[in-house]
Amino acid sequence: MRNDRSHATVEQHPELMGQFGVSLAWQALKGKKIPLHKTTPLSIITHEAFGKTIAVSISNLENPYFADLLKGIQDAARLFGTTLVYANAQNSDTRQLSDISTFLKQNIDLLIVNPTNSQTTALGIEMANQKNVPVITVDRKAGGGEVLCHIESDNINGGRMAAQILAQAINNRGNVIELEGIPETSATIDRGFGFNDELKKIPNIKIIARESANFDANEAQGIIEELLQKQVPFDAVFAHNDNMILGALDILEKLKPNETKVLIGFDGIKPAVTAVEQGKLSATISQRPYTMGYLTIESAIKFFKGKPLPPFIPVSLAVISK
Repeated sequence: MRNDRSHATVEQHPELMGQFGVSLAWQALKGKKIPLHKTTPLSIITHEAFGKTIAVSISNLENPYFADLLKGIQDAARLFGTTLVYANAQNSDTRQLSDISTFLKQNIDLLIVNPTNSQTTALGIEMANQKNVPVITVDRKAGGGEVLCHIESDNINGGRMAAQILAQAINNRGNVIELEGIPETSATIDRGFGFNDELKKIPNIKIIARESANFDANEAQGIIEELLQKQVPFDAVFAHNDNMILGALDILEKLKPNETKVLIGFDGIKPAVTAVEQGKLSATISQRPYTMGYLTIESAIKFFKGKPLPPFIPVSLAVISK
């Protein structure tokens, strides 16, 4: 196709065959009924994307979750023949706006943004709108500007799932600490809303502390350490991401090694899954960042082909518990 010798090819997604196989095996081991036949989706690779340049602004590549998101973007871009450039904002609103401004000075065909902050990043999207560069947002919504499509986990439902697991683990009674993510990000708002709205149904569970740790493990450690020093009694902690719950786990193991708390995270990153397997975490709500990244490129390709995109593409979640 690059040399104009072929018009198209069909991608069978062997990686999904492997993924589906493991998923079905797990269901069978749990005694669940599984289908005798399951098909993988097919992707038609055509020439429209070849020669296109897509720019990507990622909020924080030091977080393994966002590294997986970028991996999905890179693999899909390679498959569809697009040129990819990306920048790591390192959780800095100013840096992300600067990165977007730099991209817009180049000859890019589409911009993908994973916002550091929903409101601040809107300024960058508006800059792209002024230059007629189409934008797709992923994982976190933007607070303004026009986007072709937004791709994100169902975070409200994920918050509800976390509340249900937590309530069951503490027998519908107890004190809870909630560690929030970066204020004004859609993930923080939606996960917090789903979690708290679900807990309203259980009168004997009380949120005794709600603190923002900005999705950061060290900040989460500091908050939990301060609450322990104040002798605040609690039975469970829900954190809006796995980095924070792992930070909480570290300080609890250090200062209260003989006490058991219900600890629930969000994202399903490998260190959190390992901690669940070891019985150190109660659960994590698993997202699919690689899939979200892949879908952003697939959506971009559909746009290049002139096909309409839905305004929102939700990605399903799963509970990982021992």
